[in-house]
Amino acid sequence: MKKNEYIDLLLKDNETSGAKQKLYLDVIDCTEIALSQTSDSFEIDASIGLEKIFKVIEDAGRKSSNHCVGPFEAAELIAKLLGTTYTRASRRKEQKIVKLEDFF
Repeated sequence: MKKNEYIDLLLKDNETSGAKQKLYLDVIDCTEIALSQTSDSFEIDASIGLEKIFKVIEDAGRKSSNHCVGPFEAAELIAKLLGTTYTRASRRKEQKIVKLEDFF
């Protein structure tokens, strides 16, 4: 399933999620952040639903000393679950510029 179709699927699934609807909207936002660095043609396993994504975030929160997970850490966890990567702007390595003259 393509990236945008997957987000639409999560939004439709959220309509029937009951009491956790507001919480799952935040999970969907984090999922969109996680997939923001992928192409629109990126394929995602449609069997990974909101409950599974939330479980990964919840487990990471329980293991941390703060007992919570921020939105960007959640995006990194979700990206890993979906088979891609998300790199925060503050953690990107600067590309070293090499001049052609340096090789001679």
